[in-house]
Amino acid sequence: MTHSDPISTHDHIIELSHVERYERGLGEVGVRTARAAAAIGISQCPEDVLLAVAGIRNKVAEGFVCLNHDFTPASTLGGVKQHYWDRASRVGEAHGAMHDTLADYLNVSESRSYENIHADLKKELPPESIAAFVLHAIDSYHTELGINPATAAHIVAELMSRGIREMTDAATAKVQSGFDRFDASSDVMKTFLVEKVRDHIDMLRVRFGYNPGHIVAVMNKRSFYPEFATGETADDSLIVSEQEGQDITKVLMIQNRPYTREQLRMAHDLANDDSMQLTLLNLHELLVAQCEKYLGQHPERAAPHMLTSWSEVFVSEIDPVTKQTTYLPNPKLLRAISNNILPAIASRLIERGACAKDLLSPEDINTAIKIASRDFKLFQSSVAFLRHNKATEGFELEAIPMLTCPANKHLPDFLTNNFANLYEQAHK
Repeated sequence: MTHSDPISTHDHIIELSHVERYERGLGEVGVRTARAAAAIGISQCPEDVLLAVAGIRNKVAEGFVCLNHDFTPASTLGGVKQHYWDRASRVGEAHGAMHDTLADYLNVSESRSYENIHADLKKELPPESIAAFVLHAIDSYHTELGINPATAAHIVAELMSRGIREMTDAATAKVQSGFDRFDASSDVMKTFLVEKVRDHIDMLRVRFGYNPGHIVAVMNKRSFYPEFATGETADDSLIVSEQEGQDITKVLMIQNRPYTREQLRMAHDLANDDSMQLTLLNLHELLVAQCEKYLGQHPERAAPHMLTSWSEVFVSEIDPVTKQTTYLPNPKLLRAISNNILPAIASRLIERGACAKDLLSPEDINTAIKIASRDFKLFQSSVAFLRHNKATEGFELEAIPMLTCPANKHLPDFLTNNFANLYEQAHK
């Protein structure tokens, strides 16, 4: 799979040349996406990366719903921890398993809060930078419409994506009148982020008032956004410096930081509850068992180059003597669930004045899964595709498409079908 944790994505910059700088800028998410594109024999250009994600999704989908498996949930935490970590500890950094102890994966830090990332960006970004204007646009949607900042970030990215041709044409006209390409692009993008965002917010107020629920429910509809020119752009394109490109990607990370410090603190308490830990470990073991059963039924999909697509769930290990394959659970999945689902559960508990030690209901759990996957879109991220221009040492902004994790539907469905049941069993 690609696309981060697989619930959230980070470091959204994709450069299409100069491999060393490309991989350094991409971060783990983009690297895996591009490698996936290469693995199925296509290029790393934006359109082909999207095709790669679709292809991977088709390959892994059935493993999430393979119900014909032999699995009995562990009933004691100590036993399942040892069995799980004996295998998970062998996954290694190449597959994103960066931590030395299981406790590190069952940990939620309030440093992931929106308040923290926003405060850091306000300190770091030059006030007249393009990235600072992107941040201000996100703030405007958040404060004026009452929507979550992560949702606001999705809207800003989509608005910019739809307006790329209009911005590019305007920048080209400025260059033809004597402006420097960097200055022209900067001026046009900042004007867009002020004027178009203002017009869009006013439009949304007229159509939907101040009801955040109404806005989230319709934000995927075409009519949600204003009309922009479409079709081929001029030969020139928007161009930004490497630093601006990196800063824009940092701001876009707000898409994956919907939770408050309070929610994350309670999520940390949930993650340290014995029953929750038993539930999470059994969930991952169940998913590996389902995938293993599925691959046993479809051995043609268990070839080494195919198994890369499953690396967010497990990593294969082949014994050099017996040639037998062992599927090692990738502990990054635990971290993804802890960072993204548990804070959503915490938000439910906070709403009803409960605490982390209170017994969760199936509704608490399943509503939280919906909040994370559908409302906050933590399986999707808008990604800035930037092509390195060797002549200028700048980066051309080609597109800001929405990339969707191959697990976008399947993992939430798996969690909905199994999380609450395993949690209930852990409390027996």
